[in-house]
Amino acid sequence: MGHQHWMEPKDLAVVTERGLALLEGSSHPINYFHAPVPVSAMDKLDAYYEPLKQLLPKFREHGTELYLGVVQPERDGTIKRIEAARKAFGDLPFGVATECGWGRTPSEDIEKIMKISTELSEAVL
Repeated sequence: MGHQHWMEPKDLAVVTERGLALLEGSSHPINYFHAPVPVSAMDKLDAYYEPLKQLLPKFREHGTELYLGVVQPERDGTIKRIEAARKAFGDLPFGVATECGWGRTPSEDIEKIMKISTELSEAVL
């Protein structure tokens, strides 16, 4: 499948729908929430992020941290995805992560991803 989703998502609507159900229905705290941001969203980042705005009040209410899967092996695209998220989510802090884990990541990309992740992360004390 060439490290792609079986169906590339057009936006975060389905992720948002499930997130709302989890946050509203769980009797347990949800400490963090991850949302994937595939390379296929690059040409439409504003529209891609739009549905997730519905979750922002719930994140604040529950103290849930948001982690966006924006880190890919290319730094410029990663920065663009982060900048678009800052624009979309305003003052809501978020962490960065890889899109969906490293299970199918080509071994030659691991070092690039780790370097970009390190450069874009800061210590939490």
